Amino acid sequence: MNVVAVVPALDRADSIGATVGALLGLPEVDGVVVVDDGSRDATTEVARAAGATVVRLGRNRGKGAAVAAGVAAASSADVYLLIDADLGTTAGLAESLLGPVLAGETDMTVAVLPSAGRRGGFGSVRRLAASGIERASGFVPRAPLSGQRAVRGPLLRSLALADRFGLEVGLTVDAVRAGARVVEVDVAMEHRHTGRRLAGFRHRAGQGVDIVRALWPRLVPARSRAAAIVGLFVLASVWALWSGGRTEPRSVAAVGGASKVVVFGVPGLSWDDVGTGRLPALDALVARGAVAATNVRTRSRVPSSAEGYATLGAGTRVAAATSEAGAAYDADTELEGGSAAEAMARRTGGAPAGDVVVLGSVATQKRNDGAFLTSRPGALGEALQRAGKRTAVVNNADRGTDVARPAAAAVMDSTGSVDAGEVGTDLLRRDGRAPFGFRADPERVISELDAALATADVVVVDPGDLDRAAAFAPLAATPAEVAARQRAMASTDALLGRVAGSLPAGARLLVVSVAPPGGEWHLTPTVLVGEGVPHGYLHSPSTRRPGVITLTDLAPTVLAALGVPTPDGMVGHPLRYRPGPVDVGSFAHLDRDAVYREKIYFPLTLTFIVLQALLYLFCLGS
Repeated sequence: MNVVAVVPALDRADSIGATVGALLGLPEVDGVVVVDDGSRDATTEVARAAGATVVRLGRNRGKGAAVAAGVAAASSADVYLLIDADLGTTAGLAESLLGPVLAGETDMTVAVLPSAGRRGGFGSVRRLAASGIERASGFVPRAPLSGQRAVRGPLLRSLALADRFGLEVGLTVDAVRAGARVVEVDVAMEHRHTGRRLAGFRHRAGQGVDIVRALWPRLVPARSRAAAIVGLFVLASVWALWSGGRTEPRSVAAVGGASKVVVFGVPGLSWDDVGTGRLPALDALVARGAVAATNVRTRSRVPSSAEGYATLGAGTRVAAATSEAGAAYDADTELEGGSAAEAMARRTGGAPAGDVVVLGSVATQKRNDGAFLTSRPGALGEALQRAGKRTAVVNNADRGTDVARPAAAAVMDSTGSVDAGEVGTDLLRRDGRAPFGFRADPERVISELDAALATADVVVVDPGDLDRAAAFAPLAATPAEVAARQRAMASTDALLGRVAGSLPAGARLLVVSVAPPGGEWHLTPTVLVGEGVPHGYLHSPSTRRPGVITLTDLAPTVLAALGVPTPDGMVGHPLRYRPGPVDVGSFAHLDRDAVYREKIYFPLTLTFIVLQALLYLFCLGS
């Protein structure tokens, strides 16, 4: 009978020569195949010099893969002798293993080596392997981890060998289950012991993991494994929700104390704009105010300022079309068929009470009909009116003949009315270098803001230049687009500095970007400054993460600053303060992580749903 010895070897140049020589000295052995499992020493050269055939693996693949490669290299052997490379001259004692197999008395023999005593470990891995073999096959082994074996060729080639150090356990279980006769033989072989040093414990830990991996599919049926995986996933999800819900960063309430609130809109602001020196006014506010990264997601897949302002005013995510939501006018503006106020009265059946009317509010309300929202567009304005507070808006982002005044949606009431402010073209001045030939007139914006603050408690101001630059981008070549945005950002920052420097006593300034830059969702910067506002992070009970808030938190925050109760339907919470130093650079990393999660969220969710459906179908059909 043709007998081939298969010797897996990893960095065994010191012993492989003696091992090969001892095996070739056995009259029963016809050849030795040494599988070099990615050695970094001269194992290959020494083995060849000793007379072995060498199969070299390009990288370390583990004992199971090495033995499989050796079997494949000698695919016609009648008997395989599996021998470790560190046995040296004692490998010649393998003759005791070959006798019973060659005589046809058994199908596999396993060597039981002398006890290692204190040269080995504490026996935990051996007991794990023995217990697993007994439970999986009924066979009670004395040497469950022994790698010295003689196996009939057809039997070994019919089995799927377990990976790495799970080889021996898997081989014993599979052989017994296949009906093979397995016999253990006492053999006085000696091999290298890892001992009770750190390296030894590390080796046995890896061995234990491989054994568990080999036993797992042999002890647990496929259906039970699937059920266990699903159960573990559910438990992990429940634990994550529970632990996340219990984590509450230390923070203090930001309730009351403000005489007025000014919301300054900077649509398209990015964390890459902060801390660069290009926006000195904003950087100064960040250095002394409470800061957060804001999730500005609304109901649409594509971000827009119109929907962002409408969501801010609703206190929940709503839908709004840019062309509709931005249709705001001074009440006395003459339109076709009469004034804007008269046009609003025809649409709603009642005369608007404010100086600014949002004709698009009717379309925005209809767009959200049937959406089962807990709050509606205009909820912030309604809550302020019930408390006797007045609202105002200063905004014009017109693009040529296209009317775009979306900021009014943040403080309009349910009838589309804002108490005071200015949204007409008087806020603009001609500029041939500006997108669509217009930019905000800073003197007029400041003048209208001062007038609004004289009568209103909450004022939303947005010069509109950034929205114009964003709308101009698809129409311009890249250099022109970049230049337009940079000029708009610089002029908006300069105006922000003037607003921050002229706030009335006790007022709070909330700087917010209701829409991210470009067409992808990002976390945008939000800064709150004013009397009683410490430097640090803004904290939202909605997210329970320091420095991360949602757009729907802003309406409750405005109300809380003025001591006005938050309507029950608003899903956000008044922001809290977490005083201390702020790592502004971390927000950019957080935003990049959020963008990455946004890209993979849908594919992962879809994959999970499909796999879950397939699992259910499998369980039902089994």
